Amino acid sequence: RSRGRYQREELFRLLAEHFRTARTPQKADDLSLASMTERILTRMIADGELEEDAAGCLTTGERASASSPGQPLSEQECRERLLARLFRRGGAHFEVFLANALEKYYLVTGRDVTCCEITGGSADGGIDIVIDTVDELGFAEHILVQAKCRQQAQVTEKEIREFYGALNAQKGSRGIFATTTSFHPGAQKLLDSLDNCVGIDG
Repeated sequence: RSRGRYQREELFRLLAEHFRTARTPQKADDLSLASMTERILTRMIADGELEEDAAGCLTTGERASASSPGQPLSEQECRERLLARLFRRGGAHFEVFLANALEKYYLVTGRDVTCCEITGGSADGGIDIVIDTVDELGFAEHILVQAKCRQQAQVTEKEIREFYGALNAQKGSRGIFATTTSFHPGAQKLLDSLDNCVGIDG
């Protein structure tokens, strides 16, 4: 960490010494540690926390080095990092992220979640996530969600109309259209006119 630059083999050796697997006679300990370390490194490289050059040297990635250690991130930095991670992982990951976030939202606001299902795919009928909730009085909601993981393009009025049509066709009581970008003014105006449909933007 002090040098901030390691070869993989050197890193494995240091970890084996730290966890004392190098001192055990069983090779399985070393193999297990190496396998776990490889999975962690692969994830950190994918997340931009580490970078690997052509020579196989690992260094602190641009995202990880953007702030000083121990220095809290600003709200804007947190937002940029989160969006960058979502873009790298793609639409399927965004659907999982959004489903988890919405499920937690409904739970902390006092509702039971009886179903939280990701239906996204080529034949999803315009609906990516289905959430069923029940409040303390027993009122049930069938909430349908559309998720758009984009870097630039705004959501159009046409897309909102299509989503609203799918919401009604599948008998949803409420609809949520979530995007990592923003809504075109016409799309936002249409959303504002719908009493059972909301938009969440980037």
